[in-house]
Amino acid sequence: MAQDSSKRVKVSSAEDLSQTLVPLHGLDPQQSRDWNEEFQIFKTIGRDSFLQRMQVDRNVTKTYNDFMEAAKQGAMAIVDGKLQALNATEPRRTHVFVFNQIFFSFAIDCPTNYIDLTSKENNPSFTQSNHDLSGLRLLCGLDITGLHNLATCVVNYKGHRVLCQSIIPGILNNQELSSMAEYGMVDDKKAVVANPDFHTQILQVAQALSIKINKVIDPSTGNEVEIAGSVEVKGIKGSDKRHYIVDMQGMTPRDANYLGVENHTALVRPELINIYQKHKNMQYAGDRMEGFTK
Repeated sequence: MAQDSSKRVKVSSAEDLSQTLVPLHGLDPQQSRDWNEEFQIFKTIGRDSFLQRMQVDRNVTKTYNDFMEAAKQGAMAIVDGKLQALNATEPRRTHVFVFNQIFFSFAIDCPTNYIDLTSKENNPSFTQSNHDLSGLRLLCGLDITGLHNLATCVVNYKGHRVLCQSIIPGILNNQELSSMAEYGMVDDKKAVVANPDFHTQILQVAQALSIKINKVIDPSTGNEVEIAGSVEVKGIKGSDKRHYIVDMQGMTPRDANYLGVENHTALVRPELINIYQKHKNMQYAGDRMEGFTK
């Protein structure tokens, strides 16, 4: 028995030594985890009872915590220059990485990007990623059947901000992203599409968040297209046939009342929309009560 125990200790020490000599940067040496599939599968589990909802929430929390830990380790390795970019010949701020089934990209810090979503006083990099996470939180709270979002987190490390996302199945093997995009503005803003199935699902999002239904002109055809919310929010159909919604920094509308220098505009915070909606509801209820008393 003493000999077996000693062997077990030696094996454990060897594993620890191998991880020290070959850093894994968050990669699990025992298995390759498909973060997206792990995260999306919970959408198919029933939540009819309190016990089922509690079990699903517990599993989602565990999976998300594991994902964030792996993303943190990968992002740190990227900033430290230990992982190879897919587009290594391009400027560093545009580098993208795929490691451990996670897609990494730097939050763009070019002043001309998202110039109409921020101001000169704010960092467009932080503004864009903050609004993306804000839209993600709104979507997760709604839990629309059949509408999926990516596991996402942002890692701040050594002055860099790295956006980490699970990967939509098939998107890395498809040469033309526009062929997978079925909702919103696509093809470098040259076309607007609105798949009926996607539109039905995003209508539920717009209704729940009190977002206006817009009619926009498709630049490629000149036809009028009905879009729920902003054309900047994109809908993509993965090779797994699931509907994914991405680029959620435009989930809330822009506020044209706050035009700054060079026509900068601001995005309305979700909290302001909720307050405004409650105000309008109270105003409507007051008008109805006044009508009954007359």
